[in-house]
Order: sequence, then structure tokens, then C-alpha cells
Amino acid sequence: MRRSFILASVFVAALTAAWSASPVSAVAATRALPAVSPSHSAHTDAAKTPAIASTPLQLQAFPGESETASITAAGSGNPNETTPADPSIAAGASDVVEAVNDAVVVFNRGTGAKLATFNLNLLVKTSAGWAVKYPHVIYDPISARFILAVLQYNVSRSGCSNDGTQVEVVVSNADPTLAWQTPRTLNNEALFAGSDQPVATDVSIGMTSTVVDVSWDYTDCLNTVATQTQTDIIQRADLAAGTLGVNSARFFTGGPAGVQ
Repeated sequence: MRRSFILASVFVAALTAAWSASPVSAVAATRALPAVSPSHSAHTDAAKTPAIASTPLQLQAFPGESETASITAAGSGNPNETTPADPSIAAGASDVVEAVNDAVVVFNRGTGAKLATFNLNLLVKTSAGWAVKYPHVIYDPISARFILAVLQYNVSRSGCSNDGTQVEVVVSNADPTLAWQTPRTLNNEALFAGSDQPVATDVSIGMTSTVVDVSWDYTDCLNTVATQTQTDIIQRADLAAGTLGVNSARFFTGGPAGVQ
């Protein structure tokens, strides 16, 4: 089934999120990376006023990609997560990027022409025996790049056996039809009692002019009840430039489930 998008409202929503969204705060105890040092401030853009990198093309209404077509176009889809497609969409100045469980598709925002299709598993370098789901994509108007977060999981997990989940974040080239940056892995940092292990679910992503916020819920491997939340706060400029360092991010665990 094909999906149609009225993209003008999506673009407004995307820019509103990019310019005004606030990171989720964890209210429980945190285990964090070292605080950002004063010397690191030279690498941030806290004083920069968000600005669109170029004059946007007029948005057009056009059909999005179908799940079946995206699997075929990408060459090797994700047979583990085909329905629902979990579509996410973001509009840039010249392009629109749609992410589904198995592919990332780039459209021209002025004409709706399909410009490129990427296999999502290859884009985030998914290991053999693993798959992806819950992709979310946003547009950064300062760097003129798209940022995508997606959950990776071990297909053979059963209860607490072969347990494994993590979140991958990948940033586009300035031209999203070209090769994207090397993905960055966000690990589960929650500590559960005994042999119980955290299982990530429900990934979301948002941003302000200075930081990108990636959040997800945890269930435990013994049942499917959401018990905690993890939030990773990442310096937007460092992520967009592909220059993440030890002071570029801080994570928080133990927050209330469901806040994203």
C-alpha cells in the first residue's frame, strides 16, 4: 500500500521541532559521561541562531514509498520487520527523506522525484543476525543534514537468551543522495538486577539549535513491561560534523518510561 504525505505541514513541524524542542530530562539518578569542559565550548554553537542553509524549494504533495517497493529498490530489505512500515519523514531545503524499517528514500521536495534509495541495514552497518526497526529521521537546518536514529536488535533473542539491542545514529552528507557518515552506536546503559537485561524499544529523536536528544524506553528481558528510559544528549555541531569526542555526549538512565 502506498502512503501519501502533505509535506508542507511536515516541514513546518520539522522546523518547529528543530528550533524549539527541549531535550527530555531524566528525573532519576544518572550515570553520565564527563561533563563538557569549558575548553569544549569552542566546538559548540550555543550562540548561533538557527538558520536555513538555503532557500527552500516549494513543497509539493506526492506519494511516499511503499514498503514492498523500498525492499526491492534497496536490494535487500528487512524481512523481520515489514509490517507496519514505521515510516518517518523529514523535509530539508531541497530534499525530503523518508525512512521505513528496511530503507531510506530521498525525494526532491519540489517535484517529488525519487532521487535515491538506501538499504537501511547497510546504512547503519547492521551485523549478521541482527535487524532494525523504529527508524526516526529529522532535518538539521543549520548544517543542512538529515539525522536518523534506529533500533538494532538481535533477531534470535528469546527471553534473556541471545539478548541484544542498541541504537544507531547516522548523519547524511550535505547531499543526502551521497554516502552517509559512519553510524554511531548508543549503548544501553541501564543496570538491571541479577540476570535481567534491558531491552530497548520505542526510539525517538529531537533537537534544538545546540543538542540532539535520542531517547528510548527499556523493557526487561523477562517481560515486556516498560520500566525505564534512557536519554542521550549529543552536541549537535559535533554530531553533524562527525567529530564526536569524550565531551560530546551525556547519557541519563532511570527516567520514567514513556516520556518520549
